[in-house]
Amino acid sequence: MKMKQCPLCKKMVPELLYDMHVATDQLVIERMKKDFPGWSEKDGVCEPCLQRYRAKAA
Repeated sequence: MKMKQCPLCKKMVPELLYDMHVATDQLVIERMKKDFPGWSEKDGVCEPCLQRYRAKAA
């Protein structure tokens, strides 16, 4: 299985989520960009990071 590095947490994961902006609230994306200014949706993110930011936004 090909592993990729999450641009946020830097952990190696089996896949990154690139289409999370479709199912993710804009507030979550804005918080990710605030914490990681060089990051954009096209960079992808791992599932644990996405869930962590969703929890922060809740």
